[in-house]
Amino acid sequence: MNNATKIGGSLIKYHRERLGITQKELCQGICVVSHLSKIENNKVEPSPEIVVELFNKLGMEYYNDAEFINTNREKIDKFFTNLNYHRKTNYIFEDIRKEKDKFLSSPLIIDYLLLEAYSAKSKSNIKRLSELEIYMDTNQEGWFYLFRARYSSKKSKDTIRDWILKGHGLLRNSFSFITLMEFELTQGHFEKVLELGPEIMNLAIIEGNAMAIAHGNILMGNGYAAQNLPDLMLSYYKRAENILLDLNRQDLIASINYNIGATYFESSEYEKALFYLEKVEKQNTIDDYTRFLLYHKLGLLYLRLDNNDIAKEYIERAKEMLNSVEGNYKINSLMLEVAELQLEKDYLDNPIYLEKLEKLCKILDKKYPIGFYLFHKRMLEHLYCHLRQYKKAYLLK
Repeated sequence: MNNATKIGGSLIKYHRERLGITQKELCQGICVVSHLSKIENNKVEPSPEIVVELFNKLGMEYYNDAEFINTNREKIDKFFTNLNYHRKTNYIFEDIRKEKDKFLSSPLIIDYLLLEAYSAKSKSNIKRLSELEIYMDTNQEGWFYLFRARYSSKKSKDTIRDWILKGHGLLRNSFSFITLMEFELTQGHFEKVLELGPEIMNLAIIEGNAMAIAHGNILMGNGYAAQNLPDLMLSYYKRAENILLDLNRQDLIASINYNIGATYFESSEYEKALFYLEKVEKQNTIDDYTRFLLYHKLGLLYLRLDNNDIAKEYIERAKEMLNSVEGNYKINSLMLEVAELQLEKDYLDNPIYLEKLEKLCKILDKKYPIGFYLFHKRMLEHLYCHLRQYKKAYLLK
């Protein structure tokens, strides 16, 4: 039995149950109930005529002609190739989405749901795909598990890691490697990120995947940056930057410069931090959220440079962006409250500063990428030491 036939049977069952139609009602005048049951459970290969009749009775048309399948198969393959090579995919999905109803009544339903799950960040599609997993080929199943991990944030970290590892084991491409590296980075497993680095480089070279080489170096640089190791960080960021210059990805170069500036900030090398953060400010390639974070960082940096007037100006600029940037408004607002309190002369002795910084660290530890937490955790360590609460400083993870 070929895959198209298997999908046809599962589609009949899916839409019949969705419409609340019994097997007896559907098969009346077409075939016996036992035969329909076998069709739906892929125990028999039905004639194309019976499949068409069953779909017609469901009020649907089954799209299985060769031209439709072959033309769109090429588009789907291009989508996943572009995804692996970090090329644009949105225009492909927008073209495919115009015929959504046809895809959902065709052997290409799994591919369509995968594309929509990624492009529209659709959690509901993950549930529908779970019901169709037994009909997936190796590549479809690999992408399914990667997308499932991406859009199932309420699951345990171990479950998400297992899904990524399963997807990676099936695909073994640069995208799955980078997904695994990104996950390990968010969990603070920096040694694992650095261990995976050479593997992604080798695979990316075999693929001829320049963006994957750049991305792998960025992630390794991020791993060192999160540990506040600027000398080790720089070599990987510079490698990535050389590739990104050739690819004209000024947006990613700006992100690298932001990370370098933030790392020098935490190393108390404030002039170097200012040099890199000002480079980012001059670029028009960053999105609003990155600019919000940049203003927040520059405000804190000018505080360290004993220039409260400019610090206040940048914090005010960040506040003006609060309502327009993505992300959690309350957390963004709390970050600015903590920064604003540092404008006060004796802020380290202000109990409100302690309360808000502890609250912020608790939230960031659970909900945000690890870099946010580590940045503010170091502030909290400094505060605990100032207050001679050394045990609390020691126990911070």
